Parts: sequence; structure tokens; C-alpha cells
Amino acid sequence: MYDIGENAAALEEAESKRKAKKQERKQKRVQSIQKAGEIVRLVRAVKERKSKLAEEGKLSPQEMKFTGNMTDIAGVDGMKCTDVKKYATDKEVYEATKRNIVSARDDGYISIDDGGTMHLTDKGRELTQSEHFVNQFENDQINAGMEQIQRQMPEQELGYVELNGTSQDMGVFQYTDYIDMNSIENSPNKQAVINNFKELNKHGLVKVEEGIISPTEQGLEFSRTQSFKLKPASNDEIKSVLGGDIDADGVPNKIDNDYSYIEPAKKASKAGGAAKKAEGAGKAMQASEKAGQAAKSAATLGKTAASVGGTAATAGTATAAGAATAGVGAVVVVAADVMKKATQRIKGTMKQTMQSINDSVAKN
Repeated sequence: MYDIGENAAALEEAESKRKAKKQERKQKRVQSIQKAGEIVRLVRAVKERKSKLAEEGKLSPQEMKFTGNMTDIAGVDGMKCTDVKKYATDKEVYEATKRNIVSARDDGYISIDDGGTMHLTDKGRELTQSEHFVNQFENDQINAGMEQIQRQMPEQELGYVELNGTSQDMGVFQYTDYIDMNSIENSPNKQAVINNFKELNKHGLVKVEEGIISPTEQGLEFSRTQSFKLKPASNDEIKSVLGGDIDADGVPNKIDNDYSYIEPAKKASKAGGAAKKAEGAGKAMQASEKAGQAAKSAATLGKTAASVGGTAATAGTATAAGAATAGVGAVVVVAADVMKKATQRIKGTMKQTMQSINDSVAKN
């Protein structure tokens, strides 16, 4: 006889597992957004301090992270030697900082008075304000900060992608759960990318919460039809993308944080309107191969076909100019295993390319 009780217990267990997985995904997303936020704040803070260093030739020790590199002398002016350990808390960094202080004193960059207080000399101030020094200071500070953030969240890695302002940008969601609009390069082509996400938002393929763009279920399925490349993000790329541009006066431009131009996702259209959209989209999508692929994918999405088709048609007709320009850089936070696979794929492609070059040379 069929036991309803046992079946109910199985359903309850399945529902419990589903909720647990949902909670786990939510927690990872929160951690990813937290990590991205820390990185954005790190890069911008370092750039601001770099500008101050270039102008004044020194920083207070509270404004920087001691790294064990010679650029740490930027923060020792007015500091007592006995306070170094207070700021260089890591044992290895502390030992390296002591050696650098002795070396900087011997080279005439700093002096130490009878009370044990360090001072930058004129020669030292000239050094700390030099272009080479402030650039190296920026690198040292970002590298040290990134290492600290990575240790706190080892399961998350940073990836670098290029967005081109077309429906193809949805492919990024094969690798990540969200795009932070703050992590998109502040370049002339950024507006085309923003407009595209705005259009995708209208059609219900993405949703936006305080500048965080994430795919809907329909958008996630559509993303699987788009080709997209992900590569490990170098610190130079992170600085370029997250740091903003530098004005002539040396002050970093702030990346626009106003997301009011992105409308909330609209509710599903009525059946009659959706059908009309689908018909129009079907005709428009015959114009290009990519749009045709999107139409084929949309057909498998049931009730969402009209939304996907409309978005693809809009992207296909409105972004030809954007497609001809260089991609806009963006940083995404991805799972470590995803980045590992992407790295292996890049290495495999490079190996194949080198083999082809070697074969060609051998034939000639």
C-alpha cells in the first residue's frame, strides 16, 4: 500500500535541502559582494593616498599599510622607532621594515634624533615625491591589501571580463552571480554597457538592487547561449578598472554611483502584448546570425520567449557602433574552482597557439 507518511517525509527532506542550498548560495553572494566592496575601497583609498604623497611627500602611518618594502618610509616621518611594531604587526614585515629604516638612514633619506624619532630629510622628501616612488607605493599598497583580502575569502577569486554593450554580455553570468556596476571601467564606452543592462532589465532578464546586477531565471538560461571569456584579473587590471581615471590635478575621478537610470525589472507583459513583441522580434532577429541564435534559444524559454527575443532584437539593432569599439573592462568575483578552470583553459589555448607557431616555423 502507498504510504503517504513516508512520501511526506521525503518531500520535507527535499524541501529542507533546497532551502539549505538557497541559503548557502545567498551567503556566498553576500561574501562575494563584500569582497568586491573591500577591493573597490582599497584601490580608491590607495589612489587618493598616492595623490597626497605626491603632493606632500609623506603620509601618517595610519593612512597606509606597512608592507616591508622601502616605500614604507613614506609613513615614518615623526614616528618613534619604538612605534614601528605598532604598525608593522606581521613579524616578517616588522623585521623587513627595521632593515629598510637602517638602510634609508645610511643612504641619507631619513634621520633619527636623540629621542628616537624619525624624520624625512630633504633628500628623502625628494625621493618620496618622485613619480617612480609614488607609483611603487601604489603597487606595494594594493598588492599587500589584495593578499589580505584574499586570505580572508580564499574560496573567492577575481576574474576580468570585457563587456561590449550587446546581449552577449549576458554570458558573464555563466561564471558569476552578479555584476557590480562599480566594477565597470569608467571609460567613454561605459554608457553603451549601462544602456544594454538597462534594456535587459526592462525585459526581465536581469534585476538591479543598488547597482548590483544579477540574472533572473530566464536571464540565466539565456546566458548559456552566449559565448564569453573570463580570465584571472591581474592587480594592474584591478587598478585600472576599479580606480577610476586621474584628473590633470592628480585627483582620482569617482566612478558614478547613481543607479537611478536603471529601472526596476518590469512585470511580465500581457499575453497579447507579448505575442506582438515576439512577432516583431522574430522579424528583427533574421537580420543577424547572433540574433538568430538568440531567437532559437528564446523558443525554448516558453513564456519568456518574447522578452528574450525583444532584448536580442534591441541589442542587435542598437549597438552596432558599440560592437565596433573596444570592450569595457569589468572585474567579477567568482568561485575559486571556476577561476581554476578558466586558467587551465587559457593555458591550453596558449599551448595550442605556441604549438601552431612552432609547426609553422618547422615547415618553413
